[in-house]
Amino acid sequence: MELSEIYGLSMAMVLGIGLGLFYFGGLWLTVQAVSKVNQPILLTLGSFMGRSAITLVGFYFLIDGGWQQLVAGLVGFILARIILVKRWQPVVEKEM
Repeated sequence: MELSEIYGLSMAMVLGIGLGLFYFGGLWLTVQAVSKVNQPILLTLGSFMGRSAITLVGFYFLIDGGWQQLVAGLVGFILARIILVKRWQPVVEKEM
């Protein structure tokens, strides 16, 4: 494996992490705002369509680099989800 391939895969993973942070961060913001708006269905659908469109365009650019870069991007996307779920997980207090 050449250095340029490693660089390409690393950049694909970084892009995947960025797309994951954008997608799941936007989802979290949408969930937080749904109870505060007059028409939550418009917010929910608009947010979903916008987040999905931008994420799909990002993965479209990754496909151009080959299936290896697409897989690296997907790994980064899932890694971002795991990190955000652990970060935003509710804290459960134990009763004594």
